[in-house]
Amino acid sequence: MSFDSLPAAGCLIAADIDKTLLEQGTADERLRFLRDVGPLLAKAARLGANLAFITGNSMEELATRFLPMLLDALGQTEETSLIGRCHFFCCSGGIYATIDPTRPDAGINWIEGAGAATRIAPRFVDPTYAQSCALEPAELTRVEALVRAVADEYSIRLADEESALAVDYKLDRVKTGGKLVRPRIERRGATASDGVFYTAQVTLKPVLSYRSARDGLDKKGVDPRGDVVQEIRRRLNAAGLRHLAVTGGGTTSVDVTLGRVDKEYALWSLIHRLKLGGATWLGEPVGENTIYFGDEVIPDGNDYPVTRIPGVLVLAVNSDKGRVPPETEILIADGLFVGPQATARVLVEFNQLAEGLMGASSPIAALREKLWLDRIGEKLRQLKARPGRSDAIRALHAVATLAAREDERSQQLVSFLVDQLDALTRGFAVESLPEAFGASRPADD
Repeated sequence: MSFDSLPAAGCLIAADIDKTLLEQGTADERLRFLRDVGPLLAKAARLGANLAFITGNSMEELATRFLPMLLDALGQTEETSLIGRCHFFCCSGGIYATIDPTRPDAGINWIEGAGAATRIAPRFVDPTYAQSCALEPAELTRVEALVRAVADEYSIRLADEESALAVDYKLDRVKTGGKLVRPRIERRGATASDGVFYTAQVTLKPVLSYRSARDGLDKKGVDPRGDVVQEIRRRLNAAGLRHLAVTGGGTTSVDVTLGRVDKEYALWSLIHRLKLGGATWLGEPVGENTIYFGDEVIPDGNDYPVTRIPGVLVLAVNSDKGRVPPETEILIADGLFVGPQATARVLVEFNQLAEGLMGASSPIAALREKLWLDRIGEKLRQLKARPGRSDAIRALHAVATLAAREDERSQQLVSFLVDQLDALTRGFAVESLPEAFGASRPADD
């Protein structure tokens, strides 16, 4: 099957997995995915779209939970070619795999192993990318010793303060059989097609985080996991390992990776690999043909780095919508719904636009314009309903008047104002971010 002539062939739809595509923690997450989001992803692939899934989960979690559901959604018998439109990043973006069913050695066993050893078959894992993201063997020993020392101190503190913490937190996520669990250290990575196992991250879990706070309590940034992250970071600095980064991941994890390895690095690399960047001769940014869905599009969330790729339309499906930065390339996906439901509603619109345009123009460009216009109308209605907003309405009128003019000077001024507003917004957001180490973007080679 040739995809090049299909209407969405030049588009990349990228997404986080848990709480973005899957209803993590629910007994019926598979049923919901196959009913709601899965068919929409399959339809987008049939229309030619490239699909990317970027998760902090391990290879085992990716291969045992999400990939089998996706294969079911795509159809394993009649449409195996669709899996070739899919790209998988796990371990915080440090491992990349893609299953090409047309390869002579593709076979039919794309998933191997069982239990904790379950994985995407190594022949589909890119060794060059994995090596660029891997921790050095000598570093691993030092990092694990350092993380283990911090974990021991955390465990003592948790036991001492268990009664007090139980007032603000649900402790079941850090307990087994009613007893507190000492966090374990995992080396997360994958065996690539060259037969080498590459470790992309060292993970400590479970660690009590704000995600276990009792209803109505905002513990983000002041939770025990935040203290663990800061202490590991401090000790890495003291040990001369400033090129490593420490972040909170998922619900109870703390991850140590190379500083440049995050979802931005993964997505940037894929855009270049697939040659889907914007047309530079038209002044289009590199992310012009890409949209990204995430549930942690907040300054300290693991989806936020994607916002640094110029031009990518980032669709926030966060439950905490009030923390989403008001940047021009970030949109709250849906005013009513969050998580996979919000993702599904946008995918419906994308597919409808792709079918209607039939290659006449980019579905992502059309989606971007439609969502922006919808949001402008929504914001205007909100302003009309609120008294005392004359300054805001006046500002909107000034910008709209400039934007409606066709002379080059007015258009340049609009672009300048938007760039300045984004810079200010990002500056405020960065103030709340932890200190970062290393680069976040691969070289343009």
